[in-house]
Amino acid sequence: MKYTEIIDRVKSILDEQTPFDSGLLIDTVEKPINVLISACLYPAWREVVMAAPLQLLPVSTLVGSEGVSSLSTPIDYIRFVSMSSDAWANSVNVYYEPTSREAEKQRYTHLAATASKPIVVSDAGSFKGFPVMTGTKKLTMRYVASVVFDEDSASDIMTEYIGDAFCYNVAALVYAILGQKAIHDIIIEKRDALLS
Repeated sequence: MKYTEIIDRVKSILDEQTPFDSGLLIDTVEKPINVLISACLYPAWREVVMAAPLQLLPVSTLVGSEGVSSLSTPIDYIRFVSMSSDAWANSVNVYYEPTSREAEKQRYTHLAATASKPIVVSDAGSFKGFPVMTGTKKLTMRYVASVVFDEDSASDIMTEYIGDAFCYNVAALVYAILGQKAIHDIIIEKRDALLS
């Protein structure tokens, strides 16, 4: 969906719930709808990314250098998908906080992760894979990235389902800003139905 298509679709959803001629959504200089919609794009994308099943989301890949056991969190990172290594038997699709029991186990050789059961720990702006990498092996991280919403770029990464859920979420956030909780809740139910 292109930026203008997103704006038009959100306006359509807003108009379905509260017609523009009802007075609540009058597009004026004091309350411009396009500005409200634009202000809701990034928060709405983040919410949809966190709620959507991973198979519906566009995934980015980051490959580390040989022998490096951690990857810095990418600037455009929103959601972790998985981490793998050619030294590991399988990929890891969850990560642990540094204070977790699994992360603490890495200090003890007999409890530490193995190539057949690796783990990932997120700490201080990076993701570290265990067991620690050696030699020419590389880490690969898959993640969901943020997107650019402006008039010059097209976001073709949105599938039909994600695009509609995203637009419903933008509309819900607009109603939340306007203090219309009942309408917000109705739209959130429609968004959730698209994501299920």
